[in-house]
Amino acid sequence: MRSHRDSNTIASHFLAGLINRSNNINSLVSKGNTRDEVLNSESEIENKRLLESLYNAKLEWTTALDNFQLADSKDMVDYYTYKITACQIKYNYLLKQAKEKGLNLKLITQTSTA
Repeated sequence: MRSHRDSNTIASHFLAGLINRSNNINSLVSKGNTRDEVLNSESEIENKRLLESLYNAKLEWTTALDNFQLADSKDMVDYYTYKITACQIKYNYLLKQAKEKGLNLKLITQTSTA
């Protein structure tokens, strides 16, 4: 089972990359790049945000799966059953969007979820 600390470390590294990318775009604008160059960079930021959302959805799903194992009452079993289903639907929706954009999903899909 993955610890919360490991997940937070992974998320921190991922977010640091996103912040670095945002700083690069600010640099592009300040250096007088063309509108098309800036728009291409903005598209890259949108793609990074989609990948971040996909990563977070997967993390939420795996956390719900872990918590389901710890459920100690019928109500909590019911709750996590619905939570797992909702997380799976969200993850699959974001995954489909990312695939349609042709994004590299290697880092996100390396570990199994179901």
